[in-house]
Amino acid sequence: MRREKLTDEMSIMPYVRFVGGALAMILLLIFVLTEIFVAIDITSGPFESVANDLESIGATTLGLMVLGILIISADAIMRYFGAGFGGR
Repeated sequence: MRREKLTDEMSIMPYVRFVGGALAMILLLIFVLTEIFVAIDITSGPFESVANDLESIGATTLGLMVLGILIISADAIMRYFGAGFGGR
């Protein structure tokens, strides 16, 4: 019981919750988008280029979101150990 309270009071815990929640939402978003793209399956026709563009832009966007979350987590860990981005 006391140990749980200590982990809740640590200064890094809000960042851990943020990163965990964001990664869970990204996984959910990937699952939903995959199911949508499989269900639509536009392989020919006038909207083929639009579907291909959406798929490539979506993958790039998710990759950038994961990279941003990694940067936020690295900053939180560095601040926890006494340093951080921006010379704090």
